[in-house]
Amino acid sequence: PVGAFVRYTQGGEENTIDVAPDTIRVMPMPILALDYFLPIDVLGDDPATTPIEPVVPFPLGLRIRNVGAGIAKNLKIDSGQPKIVENYQGLLLNFAITGSSVNGQPATPSLLVNFGDLAPDATATAAWQMTCSLTGRFVSFGAKISHADELGGQVTSLIPEENLRTFALV
Repeated sequence: PVGAFVRYTQGGEENTIDVAPDTIRVMPMPILALDYFLPIDVLGDDPATTPIEPVVPFPLGLRIRNVGAGIAKNLKIDSGQPKIVENYQGLLLNFAITGSSVNGQPATPSLLVNFGDLAPDATATAAWQMTCSLTGRFVSFGAKISHADELGGQVTSLIPEENLRTFALV
């Protein structure tokens, strides 16, 4: 229990008010680590050649680990659509999601993934099958984390910046 008393002076008279004790319950926080896995090369049509090459599906994966002591409740991750940032020929690239799974079970083909509750020391996975209209290479992959200011902003974030990593599939 936590209690307090307030002592103040009003009109030259000292007063004290006792605040009734109450219980404060502190719950442990989840802390999340996200590891993205993606290929270096994606295969689609090569605009430099005359025949139209077939599009070859490629995987994009996410492993999320709860390295904290609390349960991550109703955990959802909305991953961004991949982009090629340098396209020297100015050609339009289209990415498409052809399938997805969460923890090995088929899921709606969307970059929004619902993991449900993730216990401490537990791991969950998401995988997407994607295609790209043109042959290309991932030269970088970035992820952005947003923090609600009304809940403490980055200070209370469940995903520290150093817990966001990317790995190339070889």
